[in-house]
Amino acid sequence: MSRAIALDVANARAYFAGRDRAPGSRATGFATSATDRIS
Repeated sequence: MSRAIALDVANARAYFAGRDRAPGSRATGFATSATDRIS
């Protein structure tokens, strides 16, 4: 599970790095990410 979280965090960082404005995770399509399921 921790590997999935680490990969998801890396993907999220890369995704948000390419955006100037970043709304909530659900608004940006991360609703199905591992980190979103945990919180």
